[in-house]
Amino acid sequence: MYLTKDNRPVAPAVGFTLVELMVGMSISLVVIAGILSAYTFVGRHLVRLGNQQQIEAISRRAFNLLADDVGKATSVDLASSTQLAFTLLPPNANTIRTVKYSCASTGVGPLTRVVVDKVTVAGVTTPTTTTTTLFDSSTTLDFNYFNLAGKTTSTLLGIKRIELALTSKTGSSASRTLMSYSAVSPRLVLRNKPMLGSTNS
Repeated sequence: MYLTKDNRPVAPAVGFTLVELMVGMSISLVVIAGILSAYTFVGRHLVRLGNQQQIEAISRRAFNLLADDVGKATSVDLASSTQLAFTLLPPNANTIRTVKYSCASTGVGPLTRVVVDKVTVAGVTTPTTTTTTLFDSSTTLDFNYFNLAGKTTSTLLGIKRIELALTSKTGSSASRTLMSYSAVSPRLVLRNKPMLGSTNS
């Protein structure tokens, strides 16, 4: 408390010293940095979670399509580690339907499903092709084939069960949102395919 010349009390000036300001600013910067780090971490986690759910949904769709096609297949026309083609039960008497699953020969690339319907009317056959990309270019896959006895086979006549193993990635490693998902389908049975070969083929 100070006194003026006429003895009136005057309150001293109130403020912060430079040291106090620097300490306060330092604490504020630490708190802000922590909030931003937490926000970035939560944001990346949510993106990774969304990517994982997306991959799982796409995988289930691909497995369901493959299971449906295998259940309707009457013959296997092509069978390799990266390609699978077969003839399906015809939707009507005038149509021949085939389907082909294919990936690059290296096993890395988009997995596509191509359905070809050859419709014959009055002796004229008209093909209709429908192409669907099931996975993007970051997919690796491998088709495996088994005979009736459950042994691995490579002969078209001996194939009775089909299995698909795949790994798909989505996101970006630079932004730390890259997610990888691996799955193996059940061994799908070709119920409508006649067994003309030996079970030991």
